[in-house]
Amino acid sequence: MNHVNHHSREAAALIVAIWVIGLLSLLVGSFAFQAHLEARITSYYRKRLEAETLAKAGIERARVLLINSVQARRNLSREPTAEEMETPFWEEARQLARGMSVHNLTDPLGPGVIKLTIRPEPARLNINTITESDWAHILELCRVPERLWDGLIDAFMDWTNPREQPRLDGVDPDYYLGLEPPYRPRGAPLDSIDELLLIKGFTPEIVYGGIHEEAHRDDPPMTGLTDLFTTVGDGKVNVNAASLRVLMTLPGVDEQTAQDIIRERDGAFLEDWQSDDAAFRDVADFERRFPGLATELKDRIVTQADIYRISSIGEVDGVERGIETTARFARNQFVFLRWLESDRY
Repeated sequence: MNHVNHHSREAAALIVAIWVIGLLSLLVGSFAFQAHLEARITSYYRKRLEAETLAKAGIERARVLLINSVQARRNLSREPTAEEMETPFWEEARQLARGMSVHNLTDPLGPGVIKLTIRPEPARLNINTITESDWAHILELCRVPERLWDGLIDAFMDWTNPREQPRLDGVDPDYYLGLEPPYRPRGAPLDSIDELLLIKGFTPEIVYGGIHEEAHRDDPPMTGLTDLFTTVGDGKVNVNAASLRVLMTLPGVDEQTAQDIIRERDGAFLEDWQSDDAAFRDVADFERRFPGLATELKDRIVTQADIYRISSIGEVDGVERGIETTARFARNQFVFLRWLESDRY
């Protein structure tokens, strides 16, 4: 009997020992996992901070490029010197000097890399300066069904220019006060393109592109408005940087003419050694090359810019931090008009 009890106690002790070892293993594993997780989180936030620092460095790189572009603009009529050509990113500075954009410039720095894009903001049309006839042309370009035009145009005009009586197809201010949450029309120029979504009739499909909720079977998908517009500048379009669609918003410019303008400014009709000088030097130069458009576009286009949209992304081991800013550049100084930071944008 004592022999049986002795073996029972040994078995019980063994089971307790196994349970203790199991619990200890679980605790050690839990601590190890927590330590590993905390190390990964710490590593991520360290890389995120480094990426944010690189993105801010990219804004400073953009500032230097724009300063260099001022000097380059004075010397576009001659070949750059050997000293100038040794300056980092001198060719990109010359592009900006010509009124053109710089896309996807990559600059390795420290633990990561900067990805930089600089676009003249007049490459877009200022939404606050367009007329009712401009709106009709733009809505047609964006494939918005014609039956919606009058309501959208009048609603936009009532939002930005309030009157005692709304327009024929416009919106009474009380309409917005009855929404949840209620708000009042701005009664002033738009601050951002996304503000269109607050205006009656401007659905996400109209603003960003897509199929309207009341679309007919034969209505094509709408192409959106956001890539066409800005909210700053005097409304003149930079023909050295504007996209095909923005060029097509100009009077007298169809798709073929817009393609010809882009080919002309890119030097597609010149020899390779001439193509660097293909950008339009000024409005008079544009008129010489496109005399048929001179009358309609003379007061609606420019070839340079003093406001830029700068996108700077810092990347460290796959972790990205981005800054998008709109800045006025004059006398080698930045005045920031808009600043947005995000992990991705």
